[in-house]
Amino acid sequence: SGARGRGRRLIICGAVLGVSLVAFASSTNYWLTLPIMLFIGAAQAVRMSLGQVLLQSYSADEYRGRVMSVWMMQFSLVQVGTFLVGILAELVGPQWAIGGLAAVMVAGMGYVALFVPSMRNLD
Repeated sequence: SGARGRGRRLIICGAVLGVSLVAFASSTNYWLTLPIMLFIGAAQAVRMSLGQVLLQSYSADEYRGRVMSVWMMQFSLVQVGTFLVGILAELVGPQWAIGGLAAVMVAGMGYVALFVPSMRNLD
């Protein structure tokens, strides 16, 4: 069934997104960067939709609206993160800022995959 293994898929999409961002930050060839951007877009789309499905699936009916309002806050909080990444890019350069944070994301997904079975086993 499609509802099995959603936690694993979420972790895999996060890892694919991180690896794709590292490749994007490392690439200096336009034609190589184009397909990398397809992976970034697909992984981000699947990660966000799967995350939303998991949130709604595991939220009690009486709290679902409140949980989804907190989920929607991420769209405004992204601006704060973008500002901080901009500061980091000014200090170390954009390729290092994006690539370094993407590597942290890959490491985080590896940590979750290995040491957080409750996340890994979500269905």
